[in-house]
Amino acid sequence: MLYYKGHKILGVNFLPRYTLAQYTALSVKPHYWIRTDAPFRYSGVITTLDDLTDVEISNPTDKQVLTYNATSQKWENKDAMGGMLPQIVASTDTGSTVVATKGGITIPLTETSTGVFECVLYNGSDTYGEWTLTATLNGDTETTTVDVDTVKIYNVTFAPPIPDGSTVLPTDDIEILLNCANIWDSPITTLSELLADSTTLETVINDNNAIDYLVRSTSFASDIASNQTAMSLIGLNNYASNTLLADSTWLNAICNSAYFNKVLNTSNPTMTSNTTPAGNLASVSDAYEGVAYQIFDNNDTTKWLSMSNNPWAKLELATPFAVNRVMLKYADVARSDTLTLTIAGSNDDVTYSTIDTVTTNLNSNAQTFAVLNNTAYKYYKFTWNGYLYISGQYNARVATIQFNGRVDGGVQD
Repeated sequence: MLYYKGHKILGVNFLPRYTLAQYTALSVKPHYWIRTDAPFRYSGVITTLDDLTDVEISNPTDKQVLTYNATSQKWENKDAMGGMLPQIVASTDTGSTVVATKGGITIPLTETSTGVFECVLYNGSDTYGEWTLTATLNGDTETTTVDVDTVKIYNVTFAPPIPDGSTVLPTDDIEILLNCANIWDSPITTLSELLADSTTLETVINDNNAIDYLVRSTSFASDIASNQTAMSLIGLNNYASNTLLADSTWLNAICNSAYFNKVLNTSNPTMTSNTTPAGNLASVSDAYEGVAYQIFDNNDTTKWLSMSNNPWAKLELATPFAVNRVMLKYADVARSDTLTLTIAGSNDDVTYSTIDTVTTNLNSNAQTFAVLNNTAYKYYKFTWNGYLYISGQYNARVATIQFNGRVDGGVQD
């Protein structure tokens, strides 16, 4: 005979224990029952999942879920990792503090092995969508995002939180660079293999997270800058171009590359007079030989010479841009001394900001200077700190100044 607590049911000799599906369908819960037929004679209240016939609970822990086991035909408690809820596995520097955030919810990731951090995402009905991962180490942080749209394990690698100015140690293994671009299980293990694979190379260079990591790995700079395909891809990606140009090592590699114009996609106009092309204007402090525009005519046979102390040459541009590369060539001179040159920019021709001061060798070889600059200026002024003319010696006539930059200018967010 079976009795419900407070309710006597007659004419029922036996009622088996419920399954999970049967119990959830009942309208009265919990059910108190007494079984009197031998050999059972036991009673109880269905108040836990383990009281159900098709549920087997063993040492439950926080955040576990019920998973059906087709072999035992029972519901069992299991960890939710990659099963009932999405999971993130992130790779970054060991010792970092890594958290996932979304909609005011913050979930810490646990470092399960060296540099590998894991967590299960749970945010009620708002689990899916964009989560932000933040890694913090020694006061520096790096972030990336993960678009969670289904139940699976999301593998993510992002740039280690290395303080600004620090560099990644050289390595022959570029797995972390590929992982930054969400490229997993790739057969590529060296930079030369990556440069030979244009499809993978394009994926890496078009990924901002990979660029953030790449800019710190200065050991890659010279090889990448020597590759025409890589330079073309960098030039097409404003974020990649401007991020790399803001780093002195990468700037020098790009400016001295045979393919520099793939990234530095604009230059000063070739002047044919002091006022042409229209909108541009060349001027100088004075002229002992030549005229102002001949400094900017890209013609090594035309020359300008000043007899003044601290002479200058200036070019007003019709279209301002940020200069990162300056090429200077003297003519008819073979002196062993040097002369410093100050490169400055302005947008009103009144207040000038010094971009860089470089040391020039007074010989006829072309000299290239990489300058850190992300400001587009309308006026560029070149001032020699001393004399180009020295009585009784070979004078340092200026044959050509050419400068290059990017039309968009500035480091983009």
